[in-house]
Formats: sequence, C-alpha cells, structure tokens
Amino acid sequence: MDIITIAIYIACFATGFGVFWLISRNSLMKDIKAKEHESGQIIATANNKSLQIIKEAEKKAKQFKSAQMKKAKEEAEAIKESLVGQEKNLLEKERNLNTSQIELTRKEAQLELKEQACNEAESKYRTKEDELDAILEDAKLKIENLASGFKKTAKEFQIKILGGDTNEGKELVISFSLFGFSKKIVKRSGAKINDRIICSGPFGYSAAGLCILLKNKKSSKRFETKAKRAISRPSCRPDLVLKNKNYFSSSMDSSDGLSTTLNEMSNQSKRRFVITSLPAERDVIDFANSNGLNANDLIFNGGEEYEIVGTVNPTHMTRIKKYAKKHKIRLYEIGYVTNGRGVFYQKNQKLIKIKDKGWQHFQ
Repeated sequence: MDIITIAIYIACFATGFGVFWLISRNSLMKDIKAKEHESGQIIATANNKSLQIIKEAEKKAKQFKSAQMKKAKEEAEAIKESLVGQEKNLLEKERNLNTSQIELTRKEAQLELKEQACNEAESKYRTKEDELDAILEDAKLKIENLASGFKKTAKEFQIKILGGDTNEGKELVISFSLFGFSKKIVKRSGAKINDRIICSGPFGYSAAGLCILLKNKKSSKRFETKAKRAISRPSCRPDLVLKNKNYFSSSMDSSDGLSTTLNEMSNQSKRRFVITSLPAERDVIDFANSNGLNANDLIFNGGEEYEIVGTVNPTHMTRIKKYAKKHKIRLYEIGYVTNGRGVFYQKNQKLIKIKDKGWQHFQ
C-alpha cells in the first residue's frame, strides 16, 4: 500500500468522522433546547401555582384575622357592658345604704380584686383605700400640729384665740387678726426732735438665712444655725413697748424691713431720722464680706425680723435700758431724731440716704 492510498484512507476517515460529529452535535443541541423549553414551562407553572397559593393564604389570613378581631371586640364589649352594669348596681345599692366614703372605696377595691382573680393574678394591694387612708392620716397629723402650735403661741404671748375660718389653696397660709384694748396707743407719728432711736434686737440674720437657704451662700455651722433659726423661730418682744408705753414717743414693728420701718416713722412724724450705729453683730458683717454681699442691704432691707423700733426721749433712756437688761433684751441705740425729712446713715461725717427698699405691699 503506497503513501497515496494511505492518505486517501485518512482523508475519508476524517471526512466521515467530521460528518458524524456535525450530525451528533446538531441532535444534541436540539435535545438541549427542548429540555430548556420544557424546564422553563415547568418553572413558569410552579411560579404561577406558588403565587396562587400565596394569594389564597393571604386572603384566608385576612378573613381569619377579621373574624377573630370582630369576635374579640364583641366579647370585650360584652364584658365592658357587664362590668358597667355590675358597677352601677353596686354603687346604687351603696347609695341606698348610705355607705361611707371609705366603704365605697373598699367595695371598689373588691371589684378590682375580683377582676384580678379572673385573670389568675394574686392581688397584693388595696391601692385606693390605702392611699385615702394615708391622705386622711397625714391631714389629721397636720391639723393636730397646727392646733398644738396655736395653743403654744397663745400661751407664750398670753392671748386667747376666739375662732377662725378655713379655706383652700395650694400653699399653707396662716393669717391672724389681733384685737386689744389700751388706755394709750403708741403711734408711728410721735417722734420728737432729739429723741433716741432704739430697737429690741439685731438685724441681718433672717436675710442671711434666706441667702443660705435660697442662694447656697457659705457660712460657719454656728452662724448657719443662728441665721436659719431667725427665719423659722423669730423672737418678738412686745412687752418692751407694752410695759413702757408711757416712755415711747413712737414705735413700729420691723417685719417689712428696717429701712421701711424707719422711713414710715420718719414720714409720719415729719422728722429726719439719723442712724449713727448699725443694729447688727460682727458675724453678720463677716458673712456678708465673705460672700460678696452688701452688709447694709442685709441689715436694712432683708425683712422678716420681728423687732420693735421706737423713739424715746433721752431722759427716759436709763429706765428703758434697765428694763431691757432685767428681761434679757439686747437693746440697740442706733441714732437720733432731728429736724428735717428722710432717713440717713451717718458714716465718716457724711450722710448717706437710706431708701425704703424693704417689702413693698401690693407691688
């Protein structure tokens, strides 16, 4: 077999193999396309089925939810109507029996207890009745404390409480009206030229106490106690005037502030009041300086002191001082009365006007 014959065989084999490969490939491609089309149809059919199932499930869920909500609402309305009816019947019976307020509250608590029992919950408290008991007990204690305070005050100042009235407000307010008799009334308008100006105690502690309480000003423990006591338990010394009224030319209390009292007495007496000495102790001055405060403002304008301010003829000063010493009253001689108008503080040979900066009513 020569080379040409071999080449012809090889060429025929290659040609036959090529034709066979082409025929097989075309058949395979047709099968693949047919399978792809068939699988696409299956997937599409599955998707359609799943969408139908989902829609039907959603529809049934909505229908079930609507039915359950309607049923629950109907049951709730029925329970509510039942409870309202029971409550009305119970309250009507209580009113017919003229039941007390505490018993009504107790019955209301029992209704709540029964409802909790239906929910298998153990009740621990009778809230409303306990709260009402606590409120009444607290009110009773406060009223007893007020009555005790009235009794002690009446005994301390030898007065009798005739009666009174109660009202309602957000804050506790106690207002007294005093009535008395006297053969001589010491007025605010009787100051004479050359009279001495005196007061029954020191000034500035109550104002300092308010600064400590409201503005958090710093002080020693001892001074803080003294200042706070001046607010909570002030001292009034009415006997200084009552027992010596024949020796006073004018007098006035200082609860609205020393500057207010001095200016009022000066205006009504139509005389000038000259202050030569401050009615205050050294610890008030030190407190003011250490906190950057004006000591004169604490002394003259603080208010809430219950001291007596008066004017006395110089010839009676010895008698007044003797009485004050005997009854342990710290008497301050703070100035004198002269011709003119206004109130002035004499310092380093200069007169400094003292304006009325105390409590201003109706402003």
